[in-house]
Amino acid sequence: MRKSIIALVLGVLLSQHVTTFAQTPSPDEIKLKRKIVELGTEQNVRVKLKSEEVLKGRIAEIKNDSFTLQAVDLTGQVIHRTLAYSELSKVSKVGAGENRKALRRGLLHGAGAMAAVIGTTLIISLIARVATN
Repeated sequence: MRKSIIALVLGVLLSQHVTTFAQTPSPDEIKLKRKIVELGTEQNVRVKLKSEEVLKGRIAEIKNDSFTLQAVDLTGQVIHRTLAYSELSKVSKVGAGENRKALRRGLLHGAGAMAAVIGTTLIISLIARVATN
């Protein structure tokens, strides 16, 4: 009887230790989880999964073991996808960098168009002066 109780207690203790060990997240998971929490909900993100799939959407909800990404699919339907931190490879904020690139591109196009207009106006005015003299 005494051996049975000791065996039972040891079995319970060992099973709890194995369960605790299996649930310990890797340092990468902790880093990615911390980044998700720092970004917070309502933030647009780009998520790369370990399966190489890339997702873009908004963080809708953050939980201890996962977070929910909200996006609009090709048919226009709002979808929610719950992702475990263990599935993630990379997380990055979307918005600031992409907006800066679009603004820079727009300014360059505008400056080029303005230079073309000014150049054309100068050439026409020079031709008009030469023709009147």
